[in-house]
Order: sequence, then C-alpha cells, then structure tokens
Amino acid sequence: MLSTTSYRIEVLDSFEALKQALNSFKKAFCCQIEKELPGWFQAPSQLFFPIESASREKTIAFLSQMEYLNNQEPREILIGSGVFSVHESTLLTIQ
Repeated sequence: MLSTTSYRIEVLDSFEALKQALNSFKKAFCCQIEKELPGWFQAPSQLFFPIESASREKTIAFLSQMEYLNNQEPREILIGSGVFSVHESTLLTIQ
C-alpha cells in the first residue's frame, strides 16, 4: 500500500508530466507553419483575451488554465469549442 507521501509525489509527478505535454503541444500547435492553417476557437465567456489574440493562442491559454477562476463554482467546467487544421507532425505530438 502506498503512503500518503507517495501519493503526493505521484500527483506532483503527474502534474509536471501534464505541464510538459501541454508545452510540447504548444510548441507544435503555435509554430509558424501551423499558424498559416485555418482554425477557429470560441472561448468560454468567463475567460478574457486581448482582442488581437489569435485563435491558437486563445486555445493554448484555455487548455493551460489549471486553476479555478475567482468567481467559478467548484463543480463548474469551462467548455470551449474549436476546429483547427494541423500538420501530421502536430497530430503525432498530440498522440
């Protein structure tokens, strides 16, 4: 049986792995070649972005939102919808 400390370390390691995976995705998804492909993202109304933010940048910011917003209910889930074209190399990064 794992100790409480082992569970904590496992959670921290999992969180770090998630951050690294998101960073790899960001590098692939927002690279110059990908930016030229069409894409659309509708962010939840609770999130605010600078007007000039591109859809891909908004998507990465949305996916990277790890903590609850100040006035967000504990069980509320933010949902954003989008459609993007990506290169095969980006799909491999996602897998």
